[in-house]
Formats: sequence, C-alpha cells, structure tokens
Amino acid sequence: GLLFGLAPAWHSSEFEFGDVLRQSGRGTIGTSRQARTRNVLVAGEVALAVGLLIGSGLLLRSFYRLTHADVGFDPGNVLTTRVSLPQTQYVNPDQWTRFFRTAVEQLNALPGVEGSAAALPIPFTGSTPEFTFTVAGAAPSQGDEPPTAAVHTVSADYFRVLRIPVASGRDFTGSDMTPHAEPVVVIGESLARHYFNSSDPVGRHVSIAGSTTSYRIVGVVGDVKDATLGRTPPPALYLPYTTDPWWTMAFVVRTKTNPAALASAVKASIERMDPSLAVDDVRPYADLLADSAGTARFRTTLLGIFGALALGLAALGIYGVLACLVSQRTHEIGVRIALGAKPSDVLRLVMGQGMLAVIIGTAAGLMLAVLSSRVLTQFLYGVGQRDPAVYAGAAAIVLGVALMTCYVHARRAMNLDPLVALRTDGAAPQ
Repeated sequence: GLLFGLAPAWHSSEFEFGDVLRQSGRGTIGTSRQARTRNVLVAGEVALAVGLLIGSGLLLRSFYRLTHADVGFDPGNVLTTRVSLPQTQYVNPDQWTRFFRTAVEQLNALPGVEGSAAALPIPFTGSTPEFTFTVAGAAPSQGDEPPTAAVHTVSADYFRVLRIPVASGRDFTGSDMTPHAEPVVVIGESLARHYFNSSDPVGRHVSIAGSTTSYRIVGVVGDVKDATLGRTPPPALYLPYTTDPWWTMAFVVRTKTNPAALASAVKASIERMDPSLAVDDVRPYADLLADSAGTARFRTTLLGIFGALALGLAALGIYGVLACLVSQRTHEIGVRIALGAKPSDVLRLVMGQGMLAVIIGTAAGLMLAVLSSRVLTQFLYGVGQRDPAVYAGAAAIVLGVALMTCYVHARRAMNLDPLVALRTDGAAPQ
C-alpha cells in the first residue's frame, strides 16, 4: 500500500500551475507518463491474476485426478478400526492370533456385514515397514541395492473384503492360517513384473531379511496405493497374520448398507470380547482417503483464494483506470459525438484504451506462469505443468472479466449527452 500509494503522490507533487492551466479543457487524462504508469500497474495486476489462476487451475485439475485415482481397492461401504491388545494381559502370539480370529468371526456374524478381515497395516493408515527380500534361484545383483518390499500381515478374505483383484494364483484360505501350515506369501503385481519378468511367479519361493523361512508364492494381486494418493504403489508382500503375529491389528468390515450405520455395532462386538479394550476411531474407509488428500485440498483452496482476490484486484484496477479515462475525456467524447462520431466509434475508443493493458498483462501472465510452473511440478498429479486447457481457461476468465468491466464504461461513454459533455470542460459530470 505504501509503495503503490507513493506513485500518485509523486506525480501530484510534480504538477506546475502553468501546466495545469494549459491542460484545462483539453480532456486529457494527464501526462503520458502518468498514463503509462497506470497502464503498467493494471498490466501488472492482470499478469498476477493470470499467473495465480493458472496455478490454482493446475492444482484443481491435479486434485480432481488425485481424488479420482484408482487406489487398487474398493473403499466404498467399508468400516475401519484398530485394536491394540495390552501386552500385560495378552502375553504371547497365540493369544493375539486367537483374539483376532475370534473377533473376525464375530464381526462376520453381525447383521448387515458382508465380510471382515484383520490386517497390519492397512492402506492410508501410516507408513508400511519395508524389508529386503531375495528370490530363490535368482542370482544376486552385483553392486545394486537389495530389493525391498512393503510387508503386510493379513487374515483370510482380506483381498475379498477390500476387493483387491487376484491376478493369478489364489487368495489366502483358512488352512493357510493354521499353526502348522506351509509358509506361503502373496505378492503384488509390480513386484511380479520387476523381479520375475514374464515368468509365472506362482510356486516360486522368496525369503525375507531377518527370517530363515522360505515362503512359497501362491498368488499375485493388484497393486494398492499405500500411504498417499499421489505415490506410486510400492512392491508388496502379504503374509498370513499367523506367520508374523502382532499384538495390534486393524479391521476392515465390508457392509451391505451405509457403513457409518454399523459403527456402533462393530465397536460393541469387539468390546464384548474384552470390555477393558478401548475401541476408538471406527469410521468409513472413505474418510481415510479424504484425510490423505487434505494437504492437496488445502493448497488448492489457498491458491484458488489468492487467484480470485488477484482477479478482483485486477478488475478494480481496470474499472478505476477506465472511470478516470471516461471522466477526464468527457469533453473530448462530447466533441466527437457532436461532430458525428457513431456509438461504435466511442465503444472502440474506450474498449481499446482499457483492453490494451489487459492484453499485455495477460501475455505477461502467461509467460510468468510458464517460467514459474516448475515450482508446482512436485505438487501435481496426472497433469502437465503447462496444461493448455488450464492456460487457455485462465486467460479466458481474465479477458472475460476485463471485457465486462470495459463495456460498463463504454456504455456510459456511448450514452453521453453531447451538450452536457461540452459544458463539463473536462471535469466529471455531476
């Protein structure tokens, strides 16, 4: 405010009395330097508005793509919750697996429940631990880092409940969850493509760092986004939860109706097994996905607000400059009309004065957006940093607002009464 407020004050201080008298009645809008200054300020406002609108448009399209991206499973009609068993009471892995097996059975018995499963971790509830692994029969890579994969422990029916597609082989069954079952594993498609090429991985064996157990691959499932919507799904290994038991597990419960309506029933079912347990945060899976997009939503909203404010400031700037133009050229416009100028001539005069700075500012804004678009690259998903539709849309919005603003003043100038205008002597009519 101080910086741009100095410009008119500085110009006013340079006026000389004789110059003011000589300019009186000419219908000018001040010196050419003043006109250039006003036009530069308007062009700057327009350039800023175009740049911010392009930025918000890119983030808006990216946010839409992000929230409509394929996460690899179906979160609709699914409830989630997590239970941690007190280790003072549940002291060994057998108690843990027995509790979670019974909990899943009771959840499946609830009216309106289509199926349930236990797992750790489930997507979008935090980072998944990653471990190095080796493929039996594969030669170790020389000089390369050992391969890593995100390791999940899941119960039977986990893939069916979340509707994760089984690409080949089979899902886990109840027999895989027994204490003396053969060690088996299900892998993700990206891991299968990268480490088994075109061969069928079903029947091959993998070993996980820190364990001497060799796991036979029994199935390949689709890739699932894990921590954030914009992240590429990591290679994944799925183990039966009885193979690698934990004292804390998450539950996924697929319902036949609105999942929120069964939240109380799910909580009560688990608490009946042990009233001392605290079962909190029972909520639809869709809420987890919405939370994961919260940062992207905030960035998009914030930049959208800035873009709208910049557009409003640019419109006010154009309005003010044209108000000054029409007011101070009232006498000249009256003379033109008296000498036979048509309304279309007056329209072109005013619109030309107003739109020149807007067109220059729009072009500058487009160049500014091109130069600064690299800053937004890390925040974009599925959208190019120079998306033509966004650039064209932002320019069209700014030009459209400017045209409407200019037309308001052009209509006022076209409707001037030449007799009244000639009596104003360059002053604004009352």
